[in-house]
Amino acid sequence: MACMEDVLDVYERPADPACPRLCFDELPCQLLGDTLLPLPMRPGSARKEDYEYERLGTCSLLLAYDLECGQRYLQVRKQRTKADYAQFWDWLTTTHYPTTPKLQVIQDNLNTHSYVFLIK
Repeated sequence: MACMEDVLDVYERPADPACPRLCFDELPCQLLGDTLLPLPMRPGSARKEDYEYERLGTCSLLLAYDLECGQRYLQVRKQRTKADYAQFWDWLTTTHYPTTPKLQVIQDNLNTHSYVFLIK
């Protein structure tokens, strides 16, 4: 398992086009809807929203960020499973990095994935 110093060392390395550095994270989200339509803004008055909401379920955002070029890769999934995680990385590597021999990945260690430093 990597410690914080190992992660910081990866950030300090010079860019290597043959081995891009990707940061990965995921975010669970609640999907909420309004039970009452908000009142629009008017001159001198802010928009007004009710505190009640309708729960419309949840989703999970999967995001990889390429440190070298600043590109973000995002997928929204209904759930967060090992299969979703694996499908995201398969899509990312085959679609956006098909000829790249190695990727350096910085990620946390949730239960859907384990410590992975080099992919491919």
